[in-house]
Amino acid sequence: MRTIRQAVLVLLVASLCALACAPAASASRLSVNEETWRATFSSLTAEGSSITVTCPFTLQGEFDPVFTKTTGGIIGAVYDSEVNSAGCRGGAASVLHETLPTESTYVSFTGTLPRITSFTFAFPGLSFRLEALGIACLYRSTSASPAEFAVNVNERGEASSLRAIESVSIPLATGSGLCPTSIRLSGTGTITTLATGGTYRVTLVEAAAAIPHLRVNPRVAAVPPLTEISIPVRITNRENVDIRTERVEIITNTFFEIFADECENITLRAREANECEISTLYKGTELERVKLAKFRIRYTFNGGAQSQKILTIARRP
Repeated sequence: MRTIRQAVLVLLVASLCALACAPAASASRLSVNEETWRATFSSLTAEGSSITVTCPFTLQGEFDPVFTKTTGGIIGAVYDSEVNSAGCRGGAASVLHETLPTESTYVSFTGTLPRITSFTFAFPGLSFRLEALGIACLYRSTSASPAEFAVNVNERGEASSLRAIESVSIPLATGSGLCPTSIRLSGTGTITTLATGGTYRVTLVEAAAAIPHLRVNPRVAAVPPLTEISIPVRITNRENVDIRTERVEIITNTFFEIFADECENITLRAREANECEISTLYKGTELERVKLAKFRIRYTFNGGAQSQKILTIARRP
């Protein structure tokens, strides 16, 4: 009888451990169905002690295909932001593009595993110039005081919206003594995949196979004679094993063809990064009219495995 009781006790403990441990093991990472995303706010409010400006706003960036839920860990990048100044209320606003792109980091999640309801990310480099009541003030998020946004996730694993974290302050960069020392952002916008405008999905996954992550600067100015564009590429190995990147190449684009390629046969040690460059040649004669160009970039690694990403380049003067 005593032996039977001990056996039952062992089985009970094992069952409880399985129930308690399984979600944690399967919840070590988050995965997204597409790397690049766009968030659209019909109204985002920037509010300080004596100034409140509300404007339509868009934010564009990417998350790694799979990333670990580690506070402070790099999980993606924010590429660009835009204010529709014609729709502002309470004053005027604009953004500085020079401080982006910038890498984004993981902050936290909400919900009870294995069901998450949101995850928050942070990034420096978001710069707002606000004009109201006859004063002009420039605010910029920094590494010490980054902007924070939360991706809200519904029960189907769909990213239902992107919400500015109101408790976070963005400090004053330049301005007169009449400018508030900081502002807070508030507002909720929709988030979609950048390539198609479709549903953005977030799921919990177990440890995945090592994949080199491709980081590209999507805001590239054309160089004279306005026919060639150079795209800086940063390949990052966030895993603990070595990865060999055989080739990074542009495989489809309406306006451009591959011209030169420095991104070949790069071995990345664990936790190592490397930078290279891809150049493209415009097929037509009026590149200055091209405001946006979409590239499909493919990178091949570890003996033939492949991954792809969509890149949208906004050409600015």
